[in-house]
Amino acid sequence: MATPWHNFRQGQIGYSCHSTASKWQFGDLCYPQKSRKSLKDKANTKKEEELLSVYERVLHIYRDSLVVWKNKIESSSKEYLPKGKIVIISVELDDIQRKYSLPRESIGKLEYISEDSVRRIWAVARKELEHANTLFAGK
Repeated sequence: MATPWHNFRQGQIGYSCHSTASKWQFGDLCYPQKSRKSLKDKANTKKEEELLSVYERVLHIYRDSLVVWKNKIESSSKEYLPKGKIVIISVELDDIQRKYSLPRESIGKLEYISEDSVRRIWAVARKELEHANTLFAGK
């Protein structure tokens, strides 16, 4: 049975999140059963600790994208909201918009981000995973 550490090392988290994972599969990937502490206990070297640190950042990025994805689904189910827009209705989503400098648009009294914001956040995660792959390969 593969551990979350194994899944990270094999790049399965990034692959699944960029292919055909459903929202529920994606949520399961973003909230693995094993805690980071149990993974960190397995680090034997400074390089492994650094690698786990990168993976921790990636996990947080994917968690942020899950918040955006959930809001995208919620916004798209409301016929009175503009198509292709995610309404910013929470402090958490507002923080994510600022953190990733996602383009923001005002229409009337509401603020929106584009529904492609999920992919923009995934692009940030992909860059971090490329960094992890470089660390793992020892380059």
